[in-house]
Amino acid sequence: MSSDESILEVVFRYAKMKYTPEKICVLLGLTKKQTTELLIRFEDPDDPIRIKYEQGKAISDYRMDKALEKAGARGNPLAISELSTRQYHRMIDELKKELFNI
Repeated sequence: MSSDESILEVVFRYAKMKYTPEKICVLLGLTKKQTTELLIRFEDPDDPIRIKYEQGKAISDYRMDKALEKAGARGNPLAISELSTRQYHRMIDELKKELFNI
């Protein structure tokens, strides 16, 4: 692996595209040992890799929600429905994390 700083930027970029940690490792062309080491870092909530990954996913969600909100404001009923569905699923995911840590 190259420097931590460049890995963080790559993780952030791929997280914005909603790639899983496993897929990110494949795209980075890591060895088995490097993949294992990086996947362990993805599991640690205090690790910069995990933090950057979560930031990338959050930005992606925000941008999609913002685009759907704009389309809904222009009268697109599918956008309104999709945004509502996304908000519902996000609420369920947050409750599962809060209650069951999953």
